[in-house]
Amino acid sequence: MKQLHRRLFYQTIPSRSFWLQRVAIAVYDDYVANAGKKMDTIERNIVAELEEIPSRAKEEEWSGESPWTRAVKQALVDVGRKFHWLTVANGCDSDDGSEWLYDVVWYQADKSDHFVDIFLVAESEWEGENAIKVDFEKLLVARTKYRVMIFQAGSDENIERIAAQMKLWVAKFRRA
Repeated sequence: MKQLHRRLFYQTIPSRSFWLQRVAIAVYDDYVANAGKKMDTIERNIVAELEEIPSRAKEEEWSGESPWTRAVKQALVDVGRKFHWLTVANGCDSDDGSEWLYDVVWYQADKSDHFVDIFLVAESEWEGENAIKVDFEKLLVARTKYRVMIFQAGSDENIERIAAQMKLWVAKFRRA
């Protein structure tokens, strides 16, 4: 029987925007082959796409949360398509414009358009720790390789504290 490892990876992306001073990306995945290794190709692509957003926001002088939400979701959709997954994300140029349980989903469908596999689910939250916890816990129940949480925390210290909480939530979660 193979040992199933869990890890919580997070990377912060600095931003000069008032609306998104610090963004944290948490990728929680169950994996066997990559235990203890650095980011894999999917994770590196996600981070690379998301790192481009703050400069666009500054250049285009975004205000409010809507442009950030759309840009984050579109970046995840673009990475999913790059790896040939169908995508779902409301308000984005995705394969199915409606939101399905999560902000972003990468999936595979059969010829009858039934879901046969889900590879990634993602949530983004800009509001506060309680809302972050609710969205993160939604990710814990997903049966998929990648669970991505993107959130605003205001400072490096808050990101560290929330990431520590996420690790606790992961440790406490038990799948039946």
